[in-house]
Amino acid sequence: MDEVSLNRLTRVGPFSTELQGKVSLRVPTGYRIVLEEKLAEFGELSGYPVLGDEAAFITMAADKPTWHGLILLLTDDPLKGIDPKTLAERPARDQLLDWQRRFHENRRPRKGATVVPSKVGAWTHSPKFNDKTNVLTMGVRLEAETEGSKDKVCYSSFSYGPNGTIVCVVAFTDVEDYDKAVKESGKLTEEFTFLAPAATEETTEDDPLYTAKVAGGGVLGSIVVLMLFRALGIGAPRQPVRKGARRPVPR
Repeated sequence: MDEVSLNRLTRVGPFSTELQGKVSLRVPTGYRIVLEEKLAEFGELSGYPVLGDEAAFITMAADKPTWHGLILLLTDDPLKGIDPKTLAERPARDQLLDWQRRFHENRRPRKGATVVPSKVGAWTHSPKFNDKTNVLTMGVRLEAETEGSKDKVCYSSFSYGPNGTIVCVVAFTDVEDYDKAVKESGKLTEEFTFLAPAATEETTEDDPLYTAKVAGGGVLGSIVVLMLFRALGIGAPRQPVRKGARRPVPR
């Protein structure tokens, strides 16, 4: 993709934006993002498949960024049926590795893409779940299928919010640069705010509305879920998150 097209399709932080009406993202200074309404054109020019769960393409705004990635709102929960306390055990690791294989197979680059086809290899970062922040992290090696091409590392951070919302940051980088990608892509998990679902005409004054917030502080902050009733006069859709209470453990 030429520089003119890249500048036209991307926006550089700092700014805030909503992603599919479910999450608000504060894009920090130094990050470059392709927003949802321009993803289809970006995919055509870059050769990346756009499947519909992508909310944004993300990279650093440096002249030569060392990683690029996706922000996705997932319906396919990698932890489905897994007790997070068992992530060190073989069955859980095998299930998560199968999830990685499906994920990357579905996103094989089209012909002419700037990235090369690859297959999932071994773990580079073992799956870990932080039950205080409700964040799952894991990384795999992507073995290049084109002769002479370098292998990559894919590092993923999954943030679990209320109402089954899962926002995922997936970073792709060269093997020698993965520490930088882990740090910079992981910082984004501090910048998400889960939004309350929009009120509907069927909502009654007995129906609770939920808000939740991801706070910063070096890691994804805790989320509080407040039950607000329309009878109290509080009911604006998609209110920002607030800090403090325990989030539901994913199922």
